[in-house]
Amino acid sequence: MGQQSAELSVRAPRKRQGLEVRRIDEETVILDTQSERMHNLNSTAAFIFNSVDGSRTLEQIWKDLADGFEISLEVAEQDTRNLVAQLRELKLLE
Repeated sequence: MGQQSAELSVRAPRKRQGLEVRRIDEETVILDTQSERMHNLNSTAAFIFNSVDGSRTLEQIWKDLADGFEISLEVAEQDTRNLVAQLRELKLLE
């Protein structure tokens, strides 16, 4: 893991203001009131998204994900990093 990658794992990402989150059936839906876009999340993505509260690092999130979904730490880390990158690209995180 490079220095930049290591730095990212100790940061605590936070959801941006102006998002409405709803649970509909088995999906979590994010309504972005600024861009007027809707995003659907599966259960794994919802777990990660709900964990980005500004108090937990990426590493803490992927460890909890691995425990909660009974997957390897490597898979949990990759899933967490990929989703957080997508959320940042969509401007859903601060």
